Amino acid sequence: MKKKRIAILMHGLAGSSNKYGTGDQFDVSISHSHFLERILNANPNCEIDIFMHSWSTSHEKTVIDLYNPKDYIFEDQIHFDFRYVVGDTSLPMNEGRTKNGIFFGMENIRFHSLFSRWYSASIVNKLKNKYAKTNSIEYDLVMLTRYDLAYLESFVFEKMNKDKITIIPPVSNHGIHDLFFIANNSSMNRICEMFQELLKIKHFPGWHIHSHYLTARLLFTSFGKDCLDFFGSNRLWDMGSVGAKTGPCPLVRDHYELFERNIDDPLELKTISKMREKTMNDKNRQYSTIINKIK
Repeated sequence: MKKKRIAILMHGLAGSSNKYGTGDQFDVSISHSHFLERILNANPNCEIDIFMHSWSTSHEKTVIDLYNPKDYIFEDQIHFDFRYVVGDTSLPMNEGRTKNGIFFGMENIRFHSLFSRWYSASIVNKLKNKYAKTNSIEYDLVMLTRYDLAYLESFVFEKMNKDKITIIPPVSNHGIHDLFFIANNSSMNRICEMFQELLKIKHFPGWHIHSHYLTARLLFTSFGKDCLDFFGSNRLWDMGSVGAKTGPCPLVRDHYELFERNIDDPLELKTISKMREKTMNDKNRQYSTIINKIK
C-alpha cells in the first residue's frame, strides 16, 4: 500500500518558558520526545517531511539535529515596522491588559507577536511548496504546528479527514484554538496566507481581537462554517492555568509547570524592552527593508 505523504510545518519560537520568547529557556528535546512518540512513531504508514522556520537561532543546531528537516530557515527576529491601531485611542494605554492606541511595530508586543507568528508560518509554507515542486510531491495532509507542544495523544493521520481542517475542540466566542492546524495542501496554503490578511487590517477593534478570532474568521470566510473537524480532548477556554494543561497538546511550559512568574517584573517589561531596543534598532531586520530587497 502506498504510504501517505505528510508535511509538517514548524514555525515561531522554540524553548521559551513564557510568552513572547521571555522567561528561562527549556530543553527543546522535551517537546521532541512527545513529537517522536505521538506523531512520528504513531504513523508507520506515512512518509513525513518536516519543514522549519524559527526566530530561535540559539536552538538552531539542536532543533535541526533532533528533527532532521527537509528544509529550514532560522533567522534573527524581524521587526514588523508598520503602524496599526488597537481599540479606542481615547482610552488609556498601558502594558497591562488595556492596549489601546496607535502603535509602531514592537510598541505593542502582543500584536507584534501576531504578525511574527503568521509571517513565520508563511515562510515555512513556502519552503514546503518549493520542496514539493522540486521533487514532484503531492502531500495528502499538511500540519502547521509549534516547537513547544507536549503531545499527549497520538495523531494518526490516516484517520483524519483531508476535506476538513482539523483543530482542537471546542469553538467558542473567542474563536478557535490555534496550536495546530491539519488540512490538505490547498487549504493549508490558504491558512498560511494569514499574514497577508493581517497586513490589510489597519485598525484592530481591541486587544482581544487576536489569532483565535482572526483565524476563525479566515477559515469560515474561505471555506464555510462547516469546514472544521476536531481531534483530541477539549482544551478548556477561560480556565487560566487549569485550562492551559488540557487538550491533546498543551504547551510544554504549562504541562511541566516550567513557567515561574517574575515577582519583580511580572509582565516581563524589562526583558521586552531589551528585545524592542535590539530589534527595532537593527536596520537590517526591518520588515520594510527585507521586503524591498526581495522586490
